[in-house]
Amino acid sequence: MSSKASVRKNALTRRIEDEGFESVVPYDRYVRLKRACIRADCSDRCSDCVRGGGGVKCAISNPTFTDSEWRRLVKSQNSLEEEEEAILLQ
Repeated sequence: MSSKASVRKNALTRRIEDEGFESVVPYDRYVRLKRACIRADCSDRCSDCVRGGGGVKCAISNPTFTDSEWRRLVKSQNSLEEEEEAILLQ
């Protein structure tokens, strides 16, 4: 039987993975492991660090921009590409 903490941890992990995005500046651990770091606005920790529990800490090296800033940039770029495609199809 799962504890309430385990249920909450698993729910948060799933939510991060469902709503999340690959971090442009991954945590140091993922650079070493050559893995994607999945983050979401609902947590300040990534899905694997949440899954790992209290002993796993997210540590990032000097980012030059935030993940939310990067996501806004990507969203704007995608929007511009869609607009360009719509214009070309007219």
